[in-house]
Amino acid sequence: MYCRIIKQKKKGRVVRVDTEVVFGDEQRIKEQIANSPVSSHVNTAFVERNNLTMRERNRRLTRKTMGFSKEKIPLVESLNLYSAIYHFVKPNSSLKSELDVKEDNRRWLQKTPMMAAGITDHIWTEEELLTFRVFD
Repeated sequence: MYCRIIKQKKKGRVVRVDTEVVFGDEQRIKEQIANSPVSSHVNTAFVERNNLTMRERNRRLTRKTMGFSKEKIPLVESLNLYSAIYHFVKPNSSLKSELDVKEDNRRWLQKTPMMAAGITDHIWTEEELLTFRVFD
């Protein structure tokens, strides 16, 4: 599913916002939005937030720096590494859950996106991530 936001402006101010379905069924998109716990309409906030986080944490995406990627392979490899670290190593504060019983004076259980998705049961170290053996 993919939607596009179309903003109409007059004198620099947004006067109208329309949504266009690019891919997917319009009725199914409406159902997904109705069931969403975080949004009541199609918006770009989550995509924009993710793009900003990637630019902040990955030097190859920052313009006007020596680290900016001019070739595709190093860019793709750095994005893959960033994505793995983001999803397995870095806890996300919005995903934490309150512990029923305090452990070591901790009130919250920190979670990564992969823990929240049920794919892993712990926060990985960078060493664990880089040495994890993937079988084909």
